Amino acid sequence: MAIKLDIDIILVQEPFIIGDADEIRLISHPSFTQLFPNRPSLDITPRIMAYTARSYRPRVALALDSLNDSDFQVLDVIDQDYMIKVYNIYNEKH
Repeated sequence: MAIKLDIDIILVQEPFIIGDADEIRLISHPSFTQLFPNRPSLDITPRIMAYTARSYRPRVALALDSLNDSDFQVLDVIDQDYMIKVYNIYNEKH
């Protein structure tokens, strides 16, 4: 569906995870690249995830200032002379 709708960036909360914390694998697709958040420990399972379309021309990367937190992710979207930051934050209801 994301391909049909021409979506370039997908931000996910509570991604479907295959395996355990030692060997995390998520649902993948050949048209998208997975971007994991920084994790303070391999024992902590990320609750957020980003996917970027391989055909998307701006470069998307985990920002250097992205915290070491599996619930918070900062992405840099860079296109020639322009850069924007995209924030992916886990929203836990209390």
